[in-house]
Amino acid sequence: HFDTASGKRVRLRIHVEPGDQQLCGHAMASLKRSMAWDEEIYGLEYDLDEFNIVAVRHFNMGAMENKSLNIFNSKLVLADAETATDAELERVESVIAHEYFHNYTGNRVTCRDWFQLSLKEGLTVFRDQEFSGDLHGKAMKRIEDVAMLRAHQFPEDNGPTAHPVQPDQYIAIDNFYTTTIYEKGAELIRMLRTLLGDEDFMAGVSLYLKRHDGQAATCEQFIQALEDGSGKLLTSFRLWYHHVGTPTLTLKQQWDPESGSLELQLSQANTKSNIKPNTKSNNGLRAQSDLDTNQAHQPLPIPVSMALIAPDGELLREQLLVLDRAQNQWQFNNLPPGEKPPLLSLLRGFSAPVRLEWERSNQELERLLLLESDAFSRWDSAQQLWQRCLLQPSPEGRGQMLAICQQLLNQQCLDARLLVALLQAPAIEELEAACLAQGLVPNPPELEMGLLQRRVWLGNALGPELQLLVERLNPLVDQPWPAAVGERQLLAMAWSWLVAANSENSTPENSTPENKIAHQVALAVEGPSMTLARAALAALQPWDCQARTLAMEAFQARWLEKPVILDNWFALEASTPFGNAIARAEALLQHPRFDPQAPNSLRAVLGGFARCAQAFHQPEGKGYRWLAAQLVELDKRNPIAASRFLKLFMGWQKYAPERQEQMKDSLSWLLEHLQSANSLEVTRQCLGV
Repeated sequence: HFDTASGKRVRLRIHVEPGDQQLCGHAMASLKRSMAWDEEIYGLEYDLDEFNIVAVRHFNMGAMENKSLNIFNSKLVLADAETATDAELERVESVIAHEYFHNYTGNRVTCRDWFQLSLKEGLTVFRDQEFSGDLHGKAMKRIEDVAMLRAHQFPEDNGPTAHPVQPDQYIAIDNFYTTTIYEKGAELIRMLRTLLGDEDFMAGVSLYLKRHDGQAATCEQFIQALEDGSGKLLTSFRLWYHHVGTPTLTLKQQWDPESGSLELQLSQANTKSNIKPNTKSNNGLRAQSDLDTNQAHQPLPIPVSMALIAPDGELLREQLLVLDRAQNQWQFNNLPPGEKPPLLSLLRGFSAPVRLEWERSNQELERLLLLESDAFSRWDSAQQLWQRCLLQPSPEGRGQMLAICQQLLNQQCLDARLLVALLQAPAIEELEAACLAQGLVPNPPELEMGLLQRRVWLGNALGPELQLLVERLNPLVDQPWPAAVGERQLLAMAWSWLVAANSENSTPENSTPENKIAHQVALAVEGPSMTLARAALAALQPWDCQARTLAMEAFQARWLEKPVILDNWFALEASTPFGNAIARAEALLQHPRFDPQAPNSLRAVLGGFARCAQAFHQPEGKGYRWLAAQLVELDKRNPIAASRFLKLFMGWQKYAPERQEQMKDSLSWLLEHLQSANSLEVTRQCLGV
């Protein structure tokens, strides 16, 4: 039960399949934390006498917010430290909170029509992000959310399936449960808070919930409530809801060394827009837009948080710049004169979902990484340096990154989660985007091999430091979640680098020689912490060695009767970067414990196969054809799942001509053989037909 602020006792129940009752404690505690947080921050008290959650394995979505009877996929409820990783425990907590928060932002105030889907999802994602940030650290939560946005939403925003936060047409609404609706929608809410300020934003949200309680509302009515509650106009901000694509900002700066005057010039380029004349769609539904085509190319209001930093790290200026025209200029006077201007930091906290074109030297990025007080800016600088190190390898670049790693590893006072973030390699999607920005053609298998070789290089170069780090961390990592999360992440990183060490020429095919650390790491698979067990498997997984074989067999045997956990084994096996990937995936689909009706099992095998560049991007298009054949069969029984997998093909136009042709051929074949409206819509979007 939960006692509300007014003293009402609410009965709480979680309904699970037989045998899973002992794994509900974390979800129940998460629900109570969510209810308390919503009362404290938003003043929203639960309105009924009972609240129920039901968790079933065969549920397509993650969860659904039916009033007082939330429906969940079992993976997002069943969890404890022995059966779920730290990240999964936080994910369960976050999704429990998300669905509970929908009680007001989604149920009591709901959507007038499906074109308003982000009205409830964008606002509620923002709320659950803030909830997790308050509980586990806002800085690291922001970094994690931006990493996800860049790896998944940015490619969607700039690919053939791009659509605005407020879509203007659809055939199958299931296809619009996307990162644009959810995560970019949350970024729009975050920008509104930044522009209005915390107090005015909360006043506007409070007015919105009061004014439309019990009603089906629109995005326009939400913006209007923020205006009325704050007394500030947001007319131009409405453009964000209809804009398609990721805006690009360009910076120019001019420094007067004698007077200490700095002039900044920011410009924006918005190449896409979804503002169209009001017409009927022959294939689906079209919304009536409040905006006309004359507004299509108007500049967006973009909040740009900035700071000027002295050479010793002192914060000289901190200011929010609002870029609301095609180009804006700002002048900063009375700065310390000198040959070089103060260090400039832009988009602190990732104040807007944009790309920034601004050429900075490696030295400037290193200074930002080491001197900035804003955690996001430090991480972003590190990501750019790692990109350059991987895409433009040079002895100088490697030397710089090695020195940075050594300096960071020696800072024992540095938060462990931030340290891991600064040492983390960019996602392969970010590396592909960086290639395109530099006029290069991305080669996914080469990028994947480059990331593995990075492990080998760092494991060899930092061996003594990593061994000392492991010794220091070992006594700390047994603390229960949420304590020592960063220490476990750091240990996992050290393991992955040390296991990869020994040979500069190591590849999955020419595997890392057996080493003592590999067998020591493998022992964690039998331990009481799923976080460390999965960290061990992740460290060993790319290498064809005896320690890996033994660890994978032990994990499978231990969790053979627990499908939610065994799915992780399926995913690791399917994403193995050596051997015959198709034969391995076929065998997994025939495994006696594989459940073809369970969405999580499908995501484990088909998603694992696609996540491995060596498997999906095989020569001669074999991986594309195999996955396409699987999706045609899947589409017959689960169109929603099939349509989501089809988006794996959406980036085909960014690759080399031969790979483009192979992916396009598979898409054309899919168009002839798919049956559902869901899958056909996505395939046509990918092909541009």
